[in-house]
Amino acid sequence: MTNRLDEARQLNQIEKLDQGPVPVVLDANWVNALGIMRGLGRLGLKSVGINDTPDGVALYSRHAIGLVGSNPREDPQGLIDLLVRVGQRLKTKGMLFLTDDNYLKALSQNKAALEPYYHFTFPDYNVLEALMDKRRQYKLAEEVGIATPRSMQVERAEDIVKWPGDAYPVLVKGVSGKDFYHHYHRQVLVFQSQAELEKMLADKPAIPVLLQELIPGGEENLYTAGIYMNEAGEAKAVFTGRKLRQYPRNFGTCTVGESIACAEIVQPSIDLLRKLDFYGISQIEYKYDARDGKYKLIEVNGRFWKWHSLATDSGVNLAAAAYCDILGLAMPRVTPQRYGLKWLELPDDFRGVLKDIKAGDFRLGKWLRIVAPPCVFSVFAWDDPRPWWKMVCKSMTKLR
Repeated sequence: MTNRLDEARQLNQIEKLDQGPVPVVLDANWVNALGIMRGLGRLGLKSVGINDTPDGVALYSRHAIGLVGSNPREDPQGLIDLLVRVGQRLKTKGMLFLTDDNYLKALSQNKAALEPYYHFTFPDYNVLEALMDKRRQYKLAEEVGIATPRSMQVERAEDIVKWPGDAYPVLVKGVSGKDFYHHYHRQVLVFQSQAELEKMLADKPAIPVLLQELIPGGEENLYTAGIYMNEAGEAKAVFTGRKLRQYPRNFGTCTVGESIACAEIVQPSIDLLRKLDFYGISQIEYKYDARDGKYKLIEVNGRFWKWHSLATDSGVNLAAAAYCDILGLAMPRVTPQRYGLKWLELPDDFRGVLKDIKAGDFRLGKWLRIVAPPCVFSVFAWDDPRPWWKMVCKSMTKLR
């Protein structure tokens, strides 16, 4: 952790910033935050980045002044206190940008304390709490005509008998994703039989989970609509793309993404966000089901997602759109989205390659076609190299 002297030095730098309202980005650990900072850097802005450890990659961007704050899950009040101290140094109201559900929860619950110092790019907690409930997401999706995978909530092992015996293997995910990850250390679990499922629920803490049918097809069938929607319900910036690879394979996070046209998911996504009373930045993820030709809702994330910087590089600068729209400034020049551009997060993708090689499931020619240019990188940038060096140093430390 930084000491008070370090914080004082950084606060003095913040106080000297001579620009428009200062963006404050949380959490500044990885490429999610780095993408926001670089997107806003195109407007000539420097951001304040806050992370709960001093090794956050985005803290080292030339577009950021880095600070270390409390973990929002362990000490939310400590984080709010830091944001107030930062806000007191700003010449005008800053603007909060978030990349993580734990930060969303902590800050949305404390809007009253932060309102004198910041503009918000996210709605009130009651809206976010409802949005994070996947049961409600699926219910409202069906009301606007979006297909969803067959799902069922269970809280006890006895509930499992209601799930059809012919619907295995089955996915298990959290009604609230962060609570599920906290308990199981995975985003998704897959079970081959009822007996395996019963054992999981008997052995682990009882939290509500969803059983969900496994839609066939690889990660290349996972499509994303990234949208900035303002409080009036207007979609001011829209991006569409899909995953090409992820790690861990099948149920991981994106390591190769592609900007691609997918008009079929745009208007349904806008309709769903309006039903959810949501405004701000969101990612709506679907999986294409070749069995019936439908895009089926996987989840709605009310924040920036991991590979959103591909949107900026494809001509859809979501962070800049939010910043300008909220402040009533002229919007960034809108150009048609550039399709075919790829986003590469190579460290985790190489881990996936090694696992594929060990499993005898790696095809070099196929992989080379997937990562072939045109492409951009998740961390490396010629005009902002320090985050890449920090990532390399972190990786080498882990190998010792």
